[in-house]
Amino acid sequence: MTDVEIPTKITRLLGIRVPIVQAGMSWASSSPALPLAVSRAGGPGVLAAGPMRMKDFTDAVDVLRAEPPGPFAVNLPLYRPRAGDIIDYLVTHPVPAIAT
Repeated sequence: MTDVEIPTKITRLLGIRVPIVQAGMSWASSSPALPLAVSRAGGPGVLAAGPMRMKDFTDAVDVLRAEPPGPFAVNLPLYRPRAGDIIDYLVTHPVPAIAT
């Protein structure tokens, strides 16, 4: 973890330390490992929900919520089969940010 802080409008708006946002990348960030590492480094990590099964998705969100590093987001392609299931989950279990 780094102690670097680069204050900008976007860092203040998002409550992050550095103005770097990790993209949601299917498979590369479809587990909590990469989003968690980015969040620990000071930017918002993004969980790519597109290829994830529902149980894997909810488990990954639980891991990201349990860690105290900072904000994270969920990237959900709306064309994904059963995207409605993930949307329903996110309505009842809100996350800091959603990208579609």
